[in-house]
This record gives sequence, structure tokens and C-alpha cells, in this order.
Amino acid sequence: MFYRSRNSNFESIYMKKFFVFVSALCMSLSIYAGDLSNSTSSEIPVVGRKINVSVMNKQRLPLLIANNQLITRSSLSGEIYASSLTSDKWSGGILVIPAKSNSPAVEPKFVAKGVDKSLLILDAVDVRSRLQSLTVIKNANSVSDIKSASNWKQYDLSKITPVRFENWHNFVSLSDSTILLATTPWNDVHHLFSIIDYKNASIQPLDYLPEDGLKCNDTTRVSVYSMESGVYNNHHGRFLYRAGYARLAFIFTIEDNKIKVIKELYSDYPDYIDNKSTGCFLFRKTGRVFPLESAVNDNRIYVLNKDFDKKGNRIVGVEGVSYGNIIEEFDWDGNMIRRLRLDEFGQDIMLSEDGKTLYLFSNDYSSAGKLSQKVTAYDI
Repeated sequence: MFYRSRNSNFESIYMKKFFVFVSALCMSLSIYAGDLSNSTSSEIPVVGRKINVSVMNKQRLPLLIANNQLITRSSLSGEIYASSLTSDKWSGGILVIPAKSNSPAVEPKFVAKGVDKSLLILDAVDVRSRLQSLTVIKNANSVSDIKSASNWKQYDLSKITPVRFENWHNFVSLSDSTILLATTPWNDVHHLFSIIDYKNASIQPLDYLPEDGLKCNDTTRVSVYSMESGVYNNHHGRFLYRAGYARLAFIFTIEDNKIKVIKELYSDYPDYIDNKSTGCFLFRKTGRVFPLESAVNDNRIYVLNKDFDKKGNRIVGVEGVSYGNIIEEFDWDGNMIRRLRLDEFGQDIMLSEDGKTLYLFSNDYSSAGKLSQKVTAYDI
């Protein structure tokens, strides 16, 4: 016999509410599952072409593409080479800037595009040392133009106060006399970026240092955010910063010697502590080297997310060498345009000057310590 309680009206209302709740929950789960499905389906698969790499380039690291020349640095000597990179071949390069020593660690060189198709070569010596010089190579349209001494003009930077050389990846040209780096004077622990006027041999720190809420000294903080970092620009007043030890990247402008962050593309700040015994820092739970790599042009930002080993296995924890195959494309307002899933895993990316080809580089070292280059080209 069915028993009906005195609170039957209450139970009826309760059951109706319960039914509505369950229905809403089911709909939410359905939507959530749809979102998960869309997160995969929204990735556009792209199939690449294997690039034939000259044996001469096996020991060279790509720096940038400028005036249809791929500029590389020898991993053995630090010498700078220029070569041709097409949609199917990376030809053997020609030495354009010899090294003054036998070790690239002693005399690192950094290359950037200048104004009016010029190339800028920045010479640094080693950690905690002075910048040496900046060389402007005007009209660098070909290898012969780059090698021609008549196109070179060198500016002495040795009188600039020592800067924090944290093995940053690159620098960018601001004008025909200034460059931007993710570095500061050695005695400055309150900033991250500086403008160097190479014609007047002066340095101007910019007002900005990340606020991550961690209790540590500012010397550690500056090292964490400048080490292995990269800066890029769109030649229209906007810049991209990419951290080397965190999944952190943001678009910014420079206004009255201050950094104004426009939008964070990634905001996974590192978790680190001071290592008082060495004067350096230790990561507690994050801190993979190079979790992001970037390539830009005047219209787009491309970011390679590196979460895997070279076999495609997801990395858990801190790992020195990481690979990726997911490219996220943004405009310079920070809007996500699309996500590309490449058919190969790599460590670095570069963009052709016409913006039509993305190159994926894999710099693999053998057990004997020898570098082997693999390059794949993607039509984007």
C-alpha cells in the first residue's frame, strides 16, 4: 500500500525542484563535454614538409630570418653564418662574422633586424661582464652585402655600466640609435627591461618588474624573469615578452620610460625560492626551461607550447629539454586567432618574412654531444 504523508505538497515541490536540478546538471555536463570535445576539434591539423638540411648546418643554431637570409650561430665556435632557407631546402651557409675566440660561451653574439633592412650584431663577453659593441650592417640584402666591410659601422659599448647578462635570447631595434633588451645595469635589481642608446653609449632602465607575490630578494626575481627570455616587436609600438622559465608572455607598450602591459597571453607565474648558499634560485614546482617559443611579424604572434619530450610523451615536472607541436596564433591585441596542431614535435619556430611559412626546428644532441638539426616547413 502506498503511504502518502501529510507533507505531500512539500514533497511534490521538492521533487520538482530536484528534477529541475538534475536536468540542469545533465545539461551542464553535456555542455562541459562539448567544450572538451571542441578543445580538440578546434585544433587545426597541419601537415608539414621535411626540409633538406645541408650537413654544414648540423652544428648551427637558427637566430632569425632577415632579408630572406637565415642567420645562424655555430654551436661550436659562436661564428655567425648566413644561408638560404626555402620551402624545401636549408642550404649550406657562408661565414659572415668570425669568432674572436674558440668558445661561444666566451663571446656570445646576438642578432636583430635593424631599420631599413640593416642587421644589428650585439657583442657580449660573459656573465656579469660589459657589453662590448654593437655593429650596424646597412643594406644587408645578401651575403655579399653582409660581408662587405664598407657596410659595417661599429659602436663601442664597453663604457656602459655592466649589465645583467642572463643568457637572454634576443633583443629588438627601436630606432636607428636604440635597442630594447630584457636586462638591467648590474647594480639595478628593480627593473626587467632597458633601452640602450648605442650611439651615445647610455642605458635607461624601464619602470617594470613582475609582481608575483613571492617573498624573495629582487636580485632573484630579476634573474628568474630575464634568464632565457625573449623580446619581440611588431614595428608599430607594441612588444611581446616571453619568459624563459615560466609559461608567461604578455604584450606591452613603452610610455614615458614605463612598461604598460596590454594583455597577458599566458600567466603561469613561476614558483621559486632563494638559494642562499649559491646566490641563485630554486624552483619548487614549476620552472621548465623554454615552455614557450615565439615568432612574430607585424600582424601576428605565433607561440609554440612545449609540454612533451621528442617522442611526444607529456612531461611532468621540471625538464631541461622540451618539445611541442601546438601553435597558438594571436593578433597584437592579444586575441586568440586559432590553434594549430603540427604533425611533428620541435623546439623552436621561425616565420618567413612573407608570413606564409612557419618553420619548426628540432635541435637534437647525440650522446656524444653533437648537434643534429631537423627542420619542417608548414604553410599557414
